[in-house]
Amino acid sequence: MSVDVCDYGLVIDGELVPAISGEFHYWRVPYSNWDTILSVIEEMGIRVVSTYISWHSHEIEEGRYDFTGRTKAELNLVEFLQKLRDRGLWCIIRPGPYIYAEEINGGPPDHAACYYRGSKTFHDKAIPYIEAVCKVIKPFLHGQGGPIVLLQPDNEINPWHFWYWRQLGLDGGDGPFQMYLKETYSHSEALNEKWGTTFTSFDQAKAITSANGWNRKTLLAYRDFVAFLHWESHRLGHWNVEQYRSHGIDVPFFHNLLAFFEVHDWHSLRNQTHFAGVDIYPEAEFSGGSGGDSVFAADVGTHQHFVDVCRAASDLGGLSHIAEFQSGYTVDNYKGNLTPNHYRMMFVSAIGSGIRGWNWFMLVDREHWCAGCITEGGNTNPNCFNEFKQMIRLVEEHGLHRTRRLCSVGVLYDPLKMASTGEPWESDIRKALYSDGIDYRRIDARNENVLAELSTLIYAGSNDLDTEHQRRLKTWVEDGGTLIVFGEGIFYDANLQPSNILGFTPAERKIELWGYENGFEITVGDEKVVLSQPCWEFQDCIDGGMVGKLIPVEIHYAMVQLDAVRNLKFTCGYQRSVGKGRVIVFGALPKAGSMAAVLRGLNVELPIRVTHGETYAGALIRDDGRQFVCIVNTSRHSKLVRCETSAQSWAQMFTDIYTGTTFTARDGEVTVTIEGRTGIILENA
Repeated sequence: MSVDVCDYGLVIDGELVPAISGEFHYWRVPYSNWDTILSVIEEMGIRVVSTYISWHSHEIEEGRYDFTGRTKAELNLVEFLQKLRDRGLWCIIRPGPYIYAEEINGGPPDHAACYYRGSKTFHDKAIPYIEAVCKVIKPFLHGQGGPIVLLQPDNEINPWHFWYWRQLGLDGGDGPFQMYLKETYSHSEALNEKWGTTFTSFDQAKAITSANGWNRKTLLAYRDFVAFLHWESHRLGHWNVEQYRSHGIDVPFFHNLLAFFEVHDWHSLRNQTHFAGVDIYPEAEFSGGSGGDSVFAADVGTHQHFVDVCRAASDLGGLSHIAEFQSGYTVDNYKGNLTPNHYRMMFVSAIGSGIRGWNWFMLVDREHWCAGCITEGGNTNPNCFNEFKQMIRLVEEHGLHRTRRLCSVGVLYDPLKMASTGEPWESDIRKALYSDGIDYRRIDARNENVLAELSTLIYAGSNDLDTEHQRRLKTWVEDGGTLIVFGEGIFYDANLQPSNILGFTPAERKIELWGYENGFEITVGDEKVVLSQPCWEFQDCIDGGMVGKLIPVEIHYAMVQLDAVRNLKFTCGYQRSVGKGRVIVFGALPKAGSMAAVLRGLNVELPIRVTHGETYAGALIRDDGRQFVCIVNTSRHSKLVRCETSAQSWAQMFTDIYTGTTFTARDGEVTVTIEGRTGIILENA
């Protein structure tokens, strides 16, 4: 008996099983309802059940546990696992120590929760619990003939610096923060040089925990704080993984990630386990709007934010997964009426953005949670039961879990910079792509495998980037890639020391003229493109320079109507060859509606693009060559949506896999009508 993980799901005894599961907290639901609920889960078509194990609930006194129901029937974990095995259901086990889940202390009992989760005292208290849990679950591992096929060690690993401030050493002293500084810097003088301080020992170092009052030194100190949170989350994750491995748990492991970068370095945590999944809960029907600010936007209700999180998760490597895929909400965090359309929009958007598996959280209601798919009594929620059932059918019948994205454009990000400064231009570029109906990938600068799959990459971050990232980009361009840069270029390394590996030309000045808020018009290939203000101006003599002409605002002040001002022209960008590839620099952001013209002018081929606002489309190709288009209408109204396709790679006939309706593409364009706030998936044949 064997279990493994591949890009398309779980491989159990040689069979590919879609990584689709639902969360059922056995100890929070009346024991008498377990069988009824499991029967409803089977009726849905779900083959994998996920559950936490609550340390707080199972510990009857310190060091003594009830896993067999001797004190309360609902605590009979052994029987719950037996029922899953007898029904032929697989199980994802999530034993903590922390589970959160609206549980007291987030899972640990009082005697442990007062200590920081990375401290020796907490570990000394957690190890007996982990030993007891492993003793119970080991006979139920798949290799022993049991149902358990995956384990999540701990939950949304987080140092919780706002609670354990002093134990972490953030106010000075001898804590994990000082451990990080000692590991990062050879001596305190090196830290002083970077921070502009005069410490005689690392114990004097206090964390800069906010982005207020920027200057070079405080920016670097704040980045060190964010890097510490990433480092500490990695250290916590490693301890948990090693504990379960050392106690004989031999099924694949995975981490679940927060949908932002301030605490988690996704890339680092993913590399500790077989895969990693993200947790995300949008507002009802994405009522926050169709735009979004950044991957860690405060307005997490937006559709753009949702697909951006999915895009970033899909390019982590391995199985792309949503570890907590919304089904209901906590009673104190109302998300609005989660309609069938809401869930369909989530499903189509996730599939189109590269997600290949998910865990519905919560599939079954319990205390502090409502509007899930199944009630505590085993009844079904009409808003989602049939919709979820249909999702499973469509995935299995059409092999949607065996697809990969057809996407030629990537947007590069650095998670440390995203978490510390927000990268506003990068955010604006994603908005521009999204509003122009252009699908794109979200690429961590360290992910060489994904870089190798792309022909076009966009960078709109600040003018500093880690030296290794710069070298990686240069190699990629030299091998034939097209790098499009919005801004002045990259001139510094991560420590804000000069580093210009790609050979960018410094701008002469930044232009921002009152009365010309309409920006600059430039020509890119055969396309007219409008850039916004402010704009970097480069040397007129640059080879391949792109000249921009000011577009005046129609106002009546004579001072801005003078021909001498109206006819001013500026070199707003340039392009140059680097090896087999090219670097194109635009000194300003494109105006809304101009991104498609930029890419057309540069002869960047797009597999699919929707030409209406408030719509999204993602293209997929299955492992056997069959292609799909996922389209979502985020507006409230029915829309006639036109999708432009690259004609040479698509057949003429498209079929809606929900309804069976067929559509014929003409001149590389397929037109469909989509009701408001819903989604469809077209199969191309």
